[in-house]
Amino acid sequence: MADPSVGRQPVKAADGTPMEAIDWMLIPGTREAVVQDSSGRVFMTNPDKPEAAPTPLGTYGRINGFVPTTSVLTLPDNNSSGIRLLDPLHGISRTVPRKDLPAEDSEAYALQQLSLDESGSAVVVEWSPSGDDGSYRIAVIGRGKPRYLLATKPGQADNASICLAPDGGHVAVVVQPAHAKADGYPVQPSAGDMTTYIADTSGGSVVEARGAQPQWCSSGPTSNAVSADGP
Repeated sequence: MADPSVGRQPVKAADGTPMEAIDWMLIPGTREAVVQDSSGRVFMTNPDKPEAAPTPLGTYGRINGFVPTTSVLTLPDNNSSGIRLLDPLHGISRTVPRKDLPAEDSEAYALQQLSLDESGSAVVVEWSPSGDDGSYRIAVIGRGKPRYLLATKPGQADNASICLAPDGGHVAVVVQPAHAKADGYPVQPSAGDMTTYIADTSGGSVVEARGAQPQWCSSGPTSNAVSADGP
């Protein structure tokens, strides 16, 4: 950025070709980044050194984000036994047990867990199907009795995106209504009539606003969206 004459330089994959990224996040407090390619493989790379070989971190369904105020990456454990915690800077990884919600609806199931700390305390998105559509509930688990932060109305939602604030104090949830139509915006189209909720993870207030900004719950070129079709 300090030298505009340099131009764009693609970050290279291990075979020397430009990496085809579907998601990426900068590691907090560093110049390094974690990148997930189109095959699900996750790498650590330094965008300042695009020619350097990336460091492989494994293959996962998605990258969830970082434990707030740390460089510890949270990932879905491939054996479905919990949350995978990975520190790419120090090569340390472990799995903390999955903390299931005591579902009020027997058909409800968790979709995504974003870790709040390294003990496994997490914010969880829970989908409750209802016909072709359903509803979402957002809860904090692992800190005593589960606390539900917010819930959408049954049958009115079919997609949600979730992200934590850097300090873990708030969580933003963008909900897409069932059968939403495209907004027709030519630059960055999305569904219309979306709603953004910002909830205090300590159990405080919830702020609701219509619409969604492109940067909400987006770590890079794609959104960390979850849906009933592909948890």
